[in-house]
Amino acid sequence: MAVVEISYPLIMGIISLFFWPLFLMISTKIFKTQDRTYKTAFRVLFWPIIISTIFSIILNFILNQTILWILWAVVGIGLLILNLWLIKTNYTVGFGRAFVISLVAGLIGLIPYMIIAAIIGFIMGLILLASQVGKMI
Repeated sequence: MAVVEISYPLIMGIISLFFWPLFLMISTKIFKTQDRTYKTAFRVLFWPIIISTIFSIILNFILNQTILWILWAVVGIGLLILNLWLIKTNYTVGFGRAFVISLVAGLIGLIPYMIIAAIIGFIMGLILLASQVGKMI
């Protein structure tokens, strides 16, 4: 089972690394910031996505639900602050505008990301099921 705990967050992290900058770029175009390139959006989201992926893998192995929720909250707040600071500094906007840009990017990308996550989860579930059926025979 440890393969799923590592491979799913890793695959979703890799997808996120190229997926979310697209929606941040769209959001910056909506709000007409000075720099609206994919390259800047990628640079802004690189470390938050890498950190999130690493913590997703680590937190999958914590069995105590209380500790898990506390760690997710702390990591989530930390990543939110990092994300807002990176948007603020790279796009030269205030924290309020950085929050709105981040919120709009998240709302635009939420449904496509959930569809991709469901498809990847379904495929991984089929792979896991097939590997277990092979052991039964």
